[in-house]
Formats: sequence, C-alpha cells, structure tokens
Amino acid sequence: MARGPFNQTDNMSTTSAITAYPFTVSMWLKTPDGSTSDTAWTLTELPTNDSFGIVQLAGGAIRVSSTNFSVNSGSAVTTNTMSNNTWHHACGIWESASSRSAFIDGADKTTETTNVAANIAGMDEIEIGHFRSNTANDGMEIAELGIWDVTLSDAEIASLGKGFSCHLIRPQSLIHHMPLIRKTIDLRGDITESGTVPVIDHPPIIGAIAA
Repeated sequence: MARGPFNQTDNMSTTSAITAYPFTVSMWLKTPDGSTSDTAWTLTELPTNDSFGIVQLAGGAIRVSSTNFSVNSGSAVTTNTMSNNTWHHACGIWESASSRSAFIDGADKTTETTNVAANIAGMDEIEIGHFRSNTANDGMEIAELGIWDVTLSDAEIASLGKGFSCHLIRPQSLIHHMPLIRKTIDLRGDITESGTVPVIDHPPIIGAIAA
C-alpha cells in the first residue's frame, strides 16, 4: 500500500538528516490532473525558506530545484512527462550548489548548473506532498521515498525506475527510507502525519518494500 492523495492539509514531514552535498531523492508519483503543478517533496530551512524540491509541473514534467529564497534559484526540468492516473518514477540529484539533475522513469536526465547558495547546512525539515507556501496541490499520490547522502549513478537510477526497492540500491548510504505503507506507525523515517493521508494501492516494487 502507498499513501495519497496528499494536499495542503493532509501531508507528512520529518526532521532532515541532509546537511551537505551531494544527495539523491527517489520516489514514485501519481497524479489525477497533470494540468496543475503539484509539490511532491521539499527540503527546507527555517526561517529563510531556502529549499530544495521535486515538483510535477503543469503538463507533467518533473522539476528538480534549488532555491536561495532571497537571491536566486535553479531548476532542472525533464523533457518527458507524467500521464494522469499512472505511477511514474521521479528522481533528483543535487551534486553541488551549482549542479542539480532531474530524471523521470529512470531516464531522461536533465542537468542545470546555476550557482544557488542555499543554506544546506541549516536544512531542518523534509515535507512530503506539499510545501508551506504552495496552496495548489491537487491530490498527488506518493510511494517508496528514498534519500541517499551520495550521488547515485545513472544505472542505479534506471534500476529504481524499473521498480527495484530502495534497500537494494547502495543501502549503506540510504539515510531515509519511507515506503509509505499502510498506517503511519508502519513507516520508516520518523514521519509526522498532518491530517489524514489515505492508504492506496502501492506500485509494484522488486525486493522488500521495507527492511
């Protein structure tokens, strides 16, 4: 089972273990309406709102972004897009302050190199299914969220895009794993649930969903 729909009221968050580059974020997403933008994942620092994020844009492309709230931002955007009511794999790599890459379904890699001096050392919260300033989330469903404190290879991301479990991909560097199965008490990653995020069917995963 996975969780969704997420929205501005019904969502999840956890304390971040990410304080330095590089890092990789992988997740499965499904949306009922690709005509609007939906926030899937953010890493934020309070009170500045410097952030890193994965968003499904209107039209279905995946955007991987870095934002220094008072200065500038940079975003890598996939060419390929999500289809409505279909599970897709999304992945972001933040290699450094001046390199971020977006993937969809294990491929279609796009890299963008704006120098964005976000305060990564002060990042303190991961938000799943929303962002505090975004009121347009349209009911995204999310499954199998994994975060690594390394740069995964293109081949490893392709494996994740085929449905391999996060625990089969460099497990020694997997710092967060949130399978998003059943009830909140079953989740790994010390997640706090706001409101009620329903239980839904999980996309097929090769290997154990949770160790």
